[in-house]
Amino acid sequence: MPALTAVVISLEYAEWQDSCLQQSTRWKVEQLQTVLTGYDAAGSASRKQFESKDSGYEADWAVGE
Repeated sequence: MPALTAVVISLEYAEWQDSCLQQSTRWKVEQLQTVLTGYDAAGSASRKQFESKDSGYEADWAVGE
């Protein structure tokens, strides 16, 4: 009987370990998505800022001619 108990406990431990690993992986993926979204938002904002500066320079260039 103790051998059967040990098998049940080890199976439960394996399931618990698996669920912890899945939760950890899910958390890491969510963190990565948040970071990438942040980079995308920052990149988009700086790109818009650059484009608006760029169009301003074009306007100055046109006036200078």
